[in-house]
Amino acid sequence: MNNLNLKKIKIVDAITKYQLYYHISLGNFVHETFLDLNETVGKIQELNLFKNLEISINKIQEIIKNSKNEKDIEESIRKLAMKDALKDFVENDKDLLNKDFYYKQRMKDIEENSYFNDKMKYNFEINYQKTYEYFNNIINDTQINSCFI
Repeated sequence: MNNLNLKKIKIVDAITKYQLYYHISLGNFVHETFLDLNETVGKIQELNLFKNLEISINKIQEIIKNSKNEKDIEESIRKLAMKDALKDFVENDKDLLNKDFYYKQRMKDIEENSYFNDKMKYNFEINYQKTYEYFNNIINDTQINSCFI
C-alpha cells in the first residue's frame, strides 16, 4: 500500500468518526428536548444541519496537528464533533428553552467524557462501516494531497 492510500485511509477514518459523532450527538440533543422519536426526526429535518466536507477536513487536520497520539486524536475528534453539534443545535433551534443552561450542562458533560453513552456508542459502531464507505467514495486524491496529515 502506498503513502497516498495510507493517508486516505487515515483521513477517511477521521472524517467518518467526526461526522458520526456529530450526527449521533445532534440526534441525541434533539431527542433529549423532545423525548418523542417522530418529533425528533421532524426537528432534525427542520434544522437541516450538516458539516461540509472541507470544513471537516480542516478540523481534522487541526486535531491531528495538535495531538500527541492516536488515543488523543480519537478523543479530540469525538469532543470537537459533539461540541460542534451542541453549538449548532443551540444556535439553530429557535424553540429550545433555557438555551444557556442546556448548553453549559451539555458542554460540561462533553468535557467530562460522560455524554457519549452506550446507546450512542452502539449507534456509532453499527453505522461506521457504511459511513466510511460513503466518504471513501467521495473524497478524491486532490483533497487527500491538500492535507498535511
